[in-house]
Amino acid sequence: MSEALEEFNSTRKCAQCGKLMTILWPHQWAYKRGNPGKFKYYCSWSCLRATEKKTEKECLIMPIYGRGKCGPEQEKEAIRLALTGGDPLRYIESLGISYAASKWSEIKAKVKDSDPETYAKLPARLPRKDARKKPETPETGTVADAMQGMNDAVETFLGPIETPEKPKIVKPVVYEEMTVREVEGNFGRYRRSDVSGSTYIDFEVNDGADTLSYTIDQWRSLRKEQERAAMILGVEL
Repeated sequence: MSEALEEFNSTRKCAQCGKLMTILWPHQWAYKRGNPGKFKYYCSWSCLRATEKKTEKECLIMPIYGRGKCGPEQEKEAIRLALTGGDPLRYIESLGISYAASKWSEIKAKVKDSDPETYAKLPARLPRKDARKKPETPETGTVADAMQGMNDAVETFLGPIETPEKPKIVKPVVYEEMTVREVEGNFGRYRRSDVSGSTYIDFEVNDGADTLSYTIDQWRSLRKEQERAAMILGVEL
């Protein structure tokens, strides 16, 4: 009913560019978004998409931190904990934020720009009280030797065993309709996050709270740089 009454007022202003336009039948106008009685009208598809892209970008940025809230007061508390020997990452996680390391990197970046003196006092490494213990590595030379002996015996009678090539992984693994975005290795944890069209890999070491967060291209450049550095130092990786 409210939309039908709007038909009597045919003049509208584009919610994106501000252009005045004449709309005789608002209920038939395709370039609009919102709820009945509170529609926003757009003069063209390009103006409508410009608004939608802005909304999409905002939605992409937010999920990386989970659904928790970390405003200015919470950021100050995280900084205070870091300066007094506490664990800001555990505090950030307690706020309901999934990717605490990424959020802490953002907080440090803000401090670096606004208060360089405080930034210089922040510890380079943060102690993690909940750091996972590495499982003890069993002694080698028992099961491995037995398996190798079995393979040698089979190859003696049947010839070399061809190992099928593993399929190349081109996207995150999906297990029981759930996407896997974090794995753990011998040296630390690797986490994938997709933000604003870019893919990031965060690496968090096992024995501390240091985290490296780079895009895929940055990781590739880092690997090439490591190979060059090792070559200059006389070491082959």
